[in-house]
Amino acid sequence: MSKIKKTLYRLLLVTTFNTHFIKAIEAGIILKLLDLKSGERVCDIACGSGQLSAKMVKQGCSICGIDLNSKAINYARLINEGRDCSFFLDNAEMLPFEGRTFDKVVSACALEHFQNDDAAIKEMYRVLKNDGALVLTVDSFTYRGIEAAVQRLHRKAAHVVRYYTMAQLAEKLVGAGFQIEETNYFFNSPVSAFIFKQKLKYQGSATGLIFYLLFPLVYCLCSLSDRFRGRKDEGYLLAMKAVKR
Repeated sequence: MSKIKKTLYRLLLVTTFNTHFIKAIEAGIILKLLDLKSGERVCDIACGSGQLSAKMVKQGCSICGIDLNSKAINYARLINEGRDCSFFLDNAEMLPFEGRTFDKVVSACALEHFQNDDAAIKEMYRVLKNDGALVLTVDSFTYRGIEAAVQRLHRKAAHVVRYYTMAQLAEKLVGAGFQIEETNYFFNSPVSAFIFKQKLKYQGSATGLIFYLLFPLVYCLCSLSDRFRGRKDEGYLLAMKAVKR
């Protein structure tokens, strides 16, 4: 691939991620919960095209990402070329790393797609060092008033195996040996829930481009609405931080 083509691919991949209001808000929440320190080793489970890894490595961390999508792994290697990042085509339910390898493990909206989520969680626990932190985000779709049709639409379009409540996810993590430290729903206010629903409705259509064009406005509306009007016990997405003791 030519240098110009590589540059264009990097620009496109990073820009579409940074102007996707859902991913941008999610990344901000994840980075805050991770509280990364320079020199830490981080495992990015289901890393996709490596955009979140690119944000983490800028904080002085060493990143190992894994994903089952070979095309995504190639993109991840491309946009993180020259950085302290390694990406592997592998399965989260059987990680190719020795135990107690990483200071932090992160998985952004991936667990809900795994056939065996318990096996993946056990692997995350195994590869973490003692006192290491795991940060997960998952699809919850527990926001009051969500139509069953919307849940089914997203389940089918995104190949979702299961949704999680806060209690369900916490039970799985505690069962694997983790101690829960922090948890919260997001996209859990009237304004952000409405915008999230519209994004799902117009996903992949020309109309959906408006969410990218209006990114600063949509991002601010959702963030502020969740901060001041968010419901504590429900939401479209759920974030949780747990520690290996």
